[in-house]
Amino acid sequence: MTLTADRVKQRAKELGADAVGVASAAVLNAHPPDPKFPQIPERISPEIKSVVAIVKRIPAGAFRTKRLECVQYMDQLILREMDKVCMRVAQFLEEEGAYAFPLASQETKWEFKRASYGYLSGRHVAVEAGLGTLGLEVNFLSPEFGPRCYTSAVLTTTELEPDQKLTRQVCIGETCSRCLYSCPADAVVPWGRDKRAC
Repeated sequence: MTLTADRVKQRAKELGADAVGVASAAVLNAHPPDPKFPQIPERISPEIKSVVAIVKRIPAGAFRTKRLECVQYMDQLILREMDKVCMRVAQFLEEEGAYAFPLASQETKWEFKRASYGYLSGRHVAVEAGLGTLGLEVNFLSPEFGPRCYTSAVLTTTELEPDQKLTRQVCIGETCSRCLYSCPADAVVPWGRDKRAC
């Protein structure tokens, strides 16, 4: 059976992904989020043709508690689960004859701006894969899950048909500004974020 983007996305959902999309590595290479610190697939491997973006929803109940520990524990569980899902997707791709490997769901390379940056920006990959848009605070926003989700990715040498980016913005911007006013570190600036304060 031919390996198609639809088959990969269906299998990823069966394996536990809440949303899945495909981004072209060539497009990601050509348009890094910050050209001075290019978070692009090519820096990882020049053989990468497609990036499978994985989104995992965070149960909203954790955010309704009075304890920060509940949110932190939920974060740990979701990130662990995402690593497992991505690993299983990579294994599926390899069973189908492609080379593939997952990125760590949480990765920091301190030489990149001395903040929480990895070799690829999961949120930018998810945007390119048509799974959401960036919000006022430049976090990833999903049409289904809002800001309560995490992103990760599986890189593969096989060429999969990429998804189209969303044409409408999920965030309504400064007319809402809930993220701006509710941030306890006052790290949100319009269409940006003070990552050190965050």
